[in-house]
Amino acid sequence: MKIKNLHLEQLKIPFQVVFKHASAERSETQSVLAIIESDNGLKGYGEGCPREYVTGESIESCMAFFDEFRKELIRIETLGDLKAWILSHREDIDSNPAAFCALEIALLDLLGKETGQSVDILLGFPEVTGKFQYTAVLGIGSSKTFQKQLAFYKQLHMFDFKLKLSGELKGDKDRMHQIKAIPSTALRVRLDANNLWAYPEEAIAYIRALPHPVFAIEEPLKTADFEGLVQVYKGTGLKIILDESFCTFKQFRFLKNIPKAWVINLRVSKMGGLLRSIEIAENALKLKIPIIIGAQVGETSILSRVALTLANRVSKNLLAQEGAFGIYLLQWDIIPNPIQFSDNGLYKMQKRINDSGFGLDVRYPSVINE
Repeated sequence: MKIKNLHLEQLKIPFQVVFKHASAERSETQSVLAIIESDNGLKGYGEGCPREYVTGESIESCMAFFDEFRKELIRIETLGDLKAWILSHREDIDSNPAAFCALEIALLDLLGKETGQSVDILLGFPEVTGKFQYTAVLGIGSSKTFQKQLAFYKQLHMFDFKLKLSGELKGDKDRMHQIKAIPSTALRVRLDANNLWAYPEEAIAYIRALPHPVFAIEEPLKTADFEGLVQVYKGTGLKIILDESFCTFKQFRFLKNIPKAWVINLRVSKMGGLLRSIEIAENALKLKIPIIIGAQVGETSILSRVALTLANRVSKNLLAQEGAFGIYLLQWDIIPNPIQFSDNGLYKMQKRINDSGFGLDVRYPSVINE
């Protein structure tokens, strides 16, 4: 494969509704789109979602990363070249995971198309088939907004919930009671605090005051306070889901002493692409640390499709899966038939128009710069 053009641009898609949690409020996507064209005229597409409060990235930092490494990346011709580049630039990717994620996904997509096979086969994995179960995510908003969201999920007969905590105890209790009132023997609830509390004692007292049972809480303390997070685990008995506190492979060193305390929220963009996400998931399995395949708010079907490859690869250690909101959240998606869950929160993998690469019929107006 010879790369002819390599391009990165901002991707802005308005949301159907404003989505809010303790760390941010969004009304449109904050994403970058990579488009890579071979000398055969084939194109690969990739997506990354920079987040200042997660990895310190912005749209501007993604563009700076692209400008710095464009001349190196355009020389990649094989999967081996790509893997070697990742290995030799680990620290650069650690600092710019969303930027590289977009470029890596586009390269994998193009490599698959050039070789006439899916990315899954290209990587030596089984083809993605079957059904995938997704989580209902409830953000912070007015009582009316919450009830509207909950009614939507109830209509789809979803039973796996993640509730974003507001820090206002009465309101959080009320929202928990509304979820618990759903008549389902399969009902399962986890919490997401988005770094609400500074001290373990605060988090423990608040969590104990909430209706139970819940099985885990995500990011109760300030980012990477592992000592404090262990205290929350011991004080509540809930597993701690790591999101902002786990962004690179080297952070495994904080988890090895008490692996049973942790769950890793594995978001492909946050981890710097699919190959690095697989590396982390496989090491988590060795340590018996379960994973949740997460999603950035506003992901298009590109990242939703990439996450299916990851879920298919690590299904034995998969606790839950987020994302696949498609046009439930976005006013439009990047492909005509978005990847999104339906009844019971399920998405069934369908054979698509083009099964090479990631098999997506991307339709996006863009001019690729020479």
